Amino acid sequence: CGFLMFDFKSGGMAPFPLAGFSPEDLETLFIALSRWGDPMSLNPDVLALRRNVLTGQADMAELGGANYTRMWEESLKSQFEVTNFVPLSAGQVLQDGKLKILMLIACGGMSSVYLASRFDGSRVVVKELRVPVDSEPGLADRVHEMFAREASMLARLDHPSIVHVLDHFVESGRDYLVLEYVPGLTLRQHVKMAGAFSQADCVKLALDLFPVIAYLHSQDPPVLHRDLTPDNLILKDPGRELMLVDFGAANEFVGNLTGTLIGKQCYIPPEQFRGRAEPASDVYAAAATLYYLLTGQDPEPISASRPAETADKDVVCGELDELVYLCTLEDPGERLKDIDEIIERLRRIKAKL
Repeated sequence: CGFLMFDFKSGGMAPFPLAGFSPEDLETLFIALSRWGDPMSLNPDVLALRRNVLTGQADMAELGGANYTRMWEESLKSQFEVTNFVPLSAGQVLQDGKLKILMLIACGGMSSVYLASRFDGSRVVVKELRVPVDSEPGLADRVHEMFAREASMLARLDHPSIVHVLDHFVESGRDYLVLEYVPGLTLRQHVKMAGAFSQADCVKLALDLFPVIAYLHSQDPPVLHRDLTPDNLILKDPGRELMLVDFGAANEFVGNLTGTLIGKQCYIPPEQFRGRAEPASDVYAAAATLYYLLTGQDPEPISASRPAETADKDVVCGELDELVYLCTLEDPGERLKDIDEIIERLRRIKAKL
């Protein structure tokens, strides 16, 4: 059966059988690991396993040793990734006890994401952003202002496929967004656990995603996501509805001012590297994400993508391959960016599948 491997700092390892535990018991186990263990001990891959088990998407008998050993090795490797600040520990409280950190979901650069509980027991996601201590004078004030502006903008959005912003605040020099908790796995977690999506599923996901992007761009002024990646798209349980999370405006702002690139380079178009993001930039990132879903591999940074050249033979039809290519052209002036046309092309492709 499947097992959780404990690697003790004092030396030695011990397997912990997962069979026979109820979802509630497993939830308690993972929260306890975050509460009393190293806050970096649960990386996104282990969290993916937790969510997969708790949502009933994986048979316990299918969590074989080889597959789980690979995931555990990736977890150990990720613990040594460098970050610019120490994240909060499980059990810490914010807003005078209104929020309690349950576990670290992700950490990198100058931001962290946590699972937390509110005073009424409901679950929320807390996004934390911190300005480096050695940054130039006045930067923190500008970041606080930018973060508050982004939070206010996101709070006004009303779309069933966009995660809701519940609150924002500053505490101990760090900015926080409190977001709706969406149970489910990110698209990257799905690919890591089950491989690339089928062409039909990719087209369906794209037909769900591009109308959301169109909604954002229809706002006055247009809202740019700036961080569309497989990590920021979740298939919500139950029903596998696509949800868009974690906007990147504040992250990009800090990156521009500090010279530290925040975000995944494989999904950032050339103009955004130069600090000139535009609606076509989100189209590029969405198409790069589609490439990942079709191939199971991140695209080459700052380049036009051809999934048919990487995916298994006959997995990607010529029309879909061409669409991804046109949407990831390096020059935004040449890039296909009319979302209505993109959606129409996707519908024609779907009709042929």
